[in-house]
Amino acid sequence: MKKLSLFFTLCFVTASLFSVEISLGGYAGGVVRTQTASIKKGLPQFGLVLNVDIPHFGIQTSFGFDFWTQKALLLGETKVRKDIHTSETILITPYYPFHHKKFSFTIGPSIGFKFSQSSLRTTNTKEHLFYLVFGGEFEMRYAATEHVAVFLNMGFFTDTGSMQTKYEIDGIAQLRKSFVWQSDFIYFVPKFGVVYSF
Repeated sequence: MKKLSLFFTLCFVTASLFSVEISLGGYAGGVVRTQTASIKKGLPQFGLVLNVDIPHFGIQTSFGFDFWTQKALLLGETKVRKDIHTSETILITPYYPFHHKKFSFTIGPSIGFKFSQSSLRTTNTKEHLFYLVFGGEFEMRYAATEHVAVFLNMGFFTDTGSMQTKYEIDGIAQLRKSFVWQSDFIYFVPKFGVVYSF
């Protein structure tokens, strides 16, 4: 979290030296993915966005947090166990803006990283994964006031590579998988939020 705070502070200081516009805000959304032809999964996501707008160009950095839980009753047990999954995603999206009255539209490619943690109580397994993420985003903003805007962001992403950074069964470290390039599915992330422009 300290590195994230330092990054945002550095962006503010750099932007104050040049003729740019900075906006900071938060959002709520979801991660919608298709694992197979018949299984779809939706996860809630919350996060922060930072935009640095230079004339005819911009960069958006976002930090998203999503989670989901799954309950299971094992054979021979009366207590329900809960598996917990969380992940944090950092994305950088350079974009080209279009403006029309109070509306602005941006589109651009995205690259980022995802850190995922799973605590599977049904199998006494803990696993941490690192993902390399590629995709793209389209965003529409409406300037509600001089400084406040609401936005709808739609992104499509794929986890193109992954590696295990932690893998334990019953508290005992297991052999971890090294980095592999693979892309199993494309997922959709709609976000709705508010930003404040400085």
